[in-house]
Amino acid sequence: MMALAFLAGLWTASRRGLRDGISGEKVLDLGPWLIVGAIIGARTLYVITFWKEQFAGEPLWEVFMVQKGGLVYYGGLIGASLAC
Repeated sequence: MMALAFLAGLWTASRRGLRDGISGEKVLDLGPWLIVGAIIGARTLYVITFWKEQFAGEPLWEVFMVQKGGLVYYGGLIGASLAC
């Protein structure tokens, strides 16, 4: 579902970019960077926020286990903004 949300967002942004005079290709070229930035930012801020409750004393690879949950939307926004 997240992949579909990213694709729908990129498609919508490319369509809206055309109205504002921005090439759809430029928007789509930013897509992979925005996705990676959003995921890294969301996970990083989650780990920082919940370090004592979930990650202190655990093996380091627990930080990278996104499949167990733990992404925050505002971290994704910050990460995507920095990547852009």
